[in-house]
Amino acid sequence: YSTGYYMPSVIRENLQVLIGIDVSGSISQSEYNEFMTEIVSMARGFTQLKMRVIFWATHVDERDDIEVYGNGIDTLMEHKIHNSGGTEMSCFARYVQDKSYNTPVVIMFTDGFIENDPQLVPARHLFVLPKNNSPEIVQKYGEVCSLSDIEKGS
Repeated sequence: YSTGYYMPSVIRENLQVLIGIDVSGSISQSEYNEFMTEIVSMARGFTQLKMRVIFWATHVDERDDIEVYGNGIDTLMEHKIHNSGGTEMSCFARYVQDKSYNTPVVIMFTDGFIENDPQLVPARHLFVLPKNNSPEIVQKYGEVCSLSDIEKGS
């Protein structure tokens, strides 16, 4: 049944974000848990957010590449990591380029201890560091924030 009136609605675009999670040996279980808490909060807080979450250390295992959209949070929370060890952030960029993933924004959860002059995905980068970690290395490659800043609301 039609009333003859048109009620406008908001059509929102999906925002695609590529998220890299450093699972190298220097990341503690506590830091990993903080990273995951922030990612789940992002997924729950922004319904139009489509995230591809990739866990990396010195390589990326195909099983550590998860698309999170809608019910993907459960898959992310249940995920068991298939790599760890040293740190080479360039492996993330090589993997993304091999897969032809294209995104305007990369959010990298890391402790900031990466190689000098890493290969980067051509996108804007935000590096999210655990509390009390120094941004000295990664600040050359993009914006940096600390999880302590997020808690304070800065």
